[in-house]
Amino acid sequence: MPNPIVDARGIHKHFGALHVLKGVDLRVAERELVFVIGPSGSGKSTLLRCLNRLEEPTMRASASAWCSSPSTSIRT
Repeated sequence: MPNPIVDARGIHKHFGALHVLKGVDLRVAERELVFVIGPSGSGKSTLLRCLNRLEEPTMRASASAWCSSPSTSIRT
């Protein structure tokens, strides 16, 4: 996939002892539609909050470029 606008790898998120996101990978290309579906409490909102940095992931596989776009990069 050339130049994904979202490239998230190995996202983990804990709330205390509860492990909500367990190594989530997500790549989205420009103009691609992606739907995140699942039952209540499965981590959909937490994933989106981690992607837009409202929540900090507990751990991620790639700290140098876990979420980037052609015009803006989010790096830690």
